Amino acid sequence: QQSGVSVGPAEMARVQAAIDTAYDVRTLRAVGVSTIAAGLDPRHVTALQQWYDSPTGKAVTRLEEASSAGDIDPQAYLREGQAMLASMPEKRRALLHELLVVTRSAEGLVDMVINAAVGAHAGIVSVVPGQQHSPDDLRALLEAQRPQLIQAYSAVSMAGFAKVYAPLPDDQLARYVDFLRTDAGRHFTEVGMSGLQKAMTDATTGFWRAVAARPPAGE
Repeated sequence: QQSGVSVGPAEMARVQAAIDTAYDVRTLRAVGVSTIAAGLDPRHVTALQQWYDSPTGKAVTRLEEASSAGDIDPQAYLREGQAMLASMPEKRRALLHELLVVTRSAEGLVDMVINAAVGAHAGIVSVVPGQQHSPDDLRALLEAQRPQLIQAYSAVSMAGFAKVYAPLPDDQLARYVDFLRTDAGRHFTEVGMSGLQKAMTDATTGFWRAVAARPPAGE
């Protein structure tokens, strides 16, 4: 719209189809799993299996899976999480903050946001040349704002944690934090984040490649 390019219903339908294809959950999952499998250090597999086979590991997994199932209103979800944070005991809030630190959730979200923005901008340049700023300029601009972004996404992560792990007792939450502090836990966090970043980066690249491809004449 800002470029003044008129987009008709057929083109909008093509873009929507490109979104559906690029961000299909099966594709995202396949990329994530293959990236994790390739990066996983065999030395940690036994410890990881023991954790995820444990009662607490299974409970955590169920909660995390449930949080990503179905349609969720993100704004309402965050408001509820923020309200829960404000009223919960300090001990519980401190455990969630430890989880935030050990998972590097805010840093990972900021990396994802920056990479997605830069990838999207690169795609826009390929479709509508002559943009004022290059993708490198945009990355530098966003990196300069990293401290503010980390602060903002820390608050988002904490609210999300409050909602996701609400049914988990303090002792189990503490065991989860302790596991994530182990060598196996830290390693799995790193490869898991790599899988997520790879999946989203590939999806963004694929989307803009599809958008840039001109349909045959008459379509």
